[in-house]
Amino acid sequence: MKFRHFILTSALTVSAWQVAQAADDSSLPQPEQLPSAATLPSILVTGDTQHLPQSFDQRYASTQVLTRADLDRLSPSDPSITQALATLPGVTISQSGGPGSSASVSIRGSSGSQVSVFIDGIRVGSATTGQAEWADLPTAAFDRVEVISGPAAASFGADAVGGVVQLFTNRAANQPNQTTISTGGGSNKTFDTQIRTSGSISSTGPLAALAGLTYSLGLHDYNTAGIDATRPWAYGHEDGRNPYHAQDVDARLGYAHDNWSISTFALYHRSDLSYDNAGGDNRQLDHQLTTGVAFHLDITPFTQFDQSVGYTTDRQFLYANNPAIPTDEIDSTRFSTSTSLTHQERGLTLFSLPLSGETKLAYDFTREQAFLPVDIPTGVPTRNDSAVSLHQSVTLGALTVFLAGRHEIIQGQSVNTGNVAVAYAITPVYTARVSYGNAFRLPTFNDLYYPGYANPNLLQERSDTVEAALDAATSFGTFTAAVYDTRVHDLITYDSVTFLPVNVGRAHVQGIDLSYKGTLGKSTPVSLAVGILNPQDVTDQTWLNRRARQTVSLNIDHTWDEFHLHALSTGVSLLYGGSTYDDQFNATYLPSYTTVGLRAAYKVNSHLTVSANLSNLFNRQYVTAYGYNTLGRTAFGKVAYTF
Repeated sequence: MKFRHFILTSALTVSAWQVAQAADDSSLPQPEQLPSAATLPSILVTGDTQHLPQSFDQRYASTQVLTRADLDRLSPSDPSITQALATLPGVTISQSGGPGSSASVSIRGSSGSQVSVFIDGIRVGSATTGQAEWADLPTAAFDRVEVISGPAAASFGADAVGGVVQLFTNRAANQPNQTTISTGGGSNKTFDTQIRTSGSISSTGPLAALAGLTYSLGLHDYNTAGIDATRPWAYGHEDGRNPYHAQDVDARLGYAHDNWSISTFALYHRSDLSYDNAGGDNRQLDHQLTTGVAFHLDITPFTQFDQSVGYTTDRQFLYANNPAIPTDEIDSTRFSTSTSLTHQERGLTLFSLPLSGETKLAYDFTREQAFLPVDIPTGVPTRNDSAVSLHQSVTLGALTVFLAGRHEIIQGQSVNTGNVAVAYAITPVYTARVSYGNAFRLPTFNDLYYPGYANPNLLQERSDTVEAALDAATSFGTFTAAVYDTRVHDLITYDSVTFLPVNVGRAHVQGIDLSYKGTLGKSTPVSLAVGILNPQDVTDQTWLNRRARQTVSLNIDHTWDEFHLHALSTGVSLLYGGSTYDDQFNATYLPSYTTVGLRAAYKVNSHLTVSANLSNLFNRQYVTAYGYNTLGRTAFGKVAYTF
């Protein structure tokens, strides 16, 4: 079975190469310059040679992007990427304790397992729990974060019900060779040290033969005494702080030559976390590796071929203070390949209007395995997923139509998903969009195989979503307003009678997302995100748990140019999380909360920068998961030197 997938992937590769050899580039027409309304957005090719979409087209789905500058400006007190995600519309974070503890990310009222996560196009996440290990995804390792809200299964496959989080690792695109060393410390005996170097090989000098080679390497060490993770009355509570120590290495190497490029990356995370679980295991050691190789070929100026291979592994060791309690180990691995052929048509006219389009055909294969801490009668749980997808977009004047379809075979069962979106540029500033998409979530390996808990007859959760949106790109910023309606069928819930997971639920989520990102005046960046939800469990007429019904995030920064303090910038953040319930029966109420943070940075010279931030200024005591504490007021300072 495995060889058949390799054969199909290889056949597509060989076919595309033969086309490339047969093409005579000299006879091909050169692309014409068309009005912006008729030109499809090009896929950006980064200087480190990995050919990946840097932004999912806003005309097809609501998309929010955080740049490296955004991530630096927000200065999260927790090293995990979740703190930055919480500033986006419709995103809710629930966390079981302080830094390093388990967290869940919800987009538009989805469950945490209804969100797909990718690093440079490689899917990550635990096959046993169905969620990404968010504590293992450090902000420092990423150059760009993109969140696609709404169903995206036709483009990304399983679990993209609420949305998709794409993380792009640091790269050296068109940048000079440079090295940055930073060190900082703050509350809870927290220390953070980073070393990063990146650059490219020049076309002149002793290494001229390697011109086109780019590199990036980052080392990160984070250590904190932490906080007491649980309330004194919580189940499993143990007195004292829960320390956390994490180390990360991210590396990238790429090479580009004429019409082809190849790149490889790796992200390795190691962490040691203490947590409360009196009488059982209370220490977790994680090892997580994500790595991939991507190849890109411009067959013609209008046709591109892409091939990528990825591998992820996550090993968790669970220890107890009591030597009589055995050590548990939970391992999961995922191997994936993706092959695609993309063709653009431009320079055409229809009814005297400019006409352009793009067609993409892709084949994806994923194989995931999990090694559980108990014996499984049927052996090691394994799941194969093969998919063929077709994407077609057409732009005629101010009108754009996008269609996507995906046929997936998962362990012998076929699943079909699709998306359709129609966008119309009302004016050069305003664009209206309507869309429909369906998606599905696979049962986790714990749901299917864990002895005493599993139900092998579970069906996939299925969803249907309609959305209407208005986007505006003005001279002082971008606005988006989106209204959506999502219905989920065959929700997997826990049956308190049989003590097994079952398909009994139906959910209906209605909501509004509002966002603004821009600069007021010359030196005041502002971002505002508002999410309003109505997340209902239709089966028993309750609210879906841990989905805040209102969220607001406001970030304002200012560079003090008017006082000739060009090197000084200050900022303030406000985060509001609405009320929700912790359990599916709505018996445990979680009240709303508001936190305020302050930050400042001063560039001493072209090499040296000092910065500081104060999070949760008013020391608000709040919870996002019942019984678990969150960080109170914390201060942190950092010094960075670049040479």
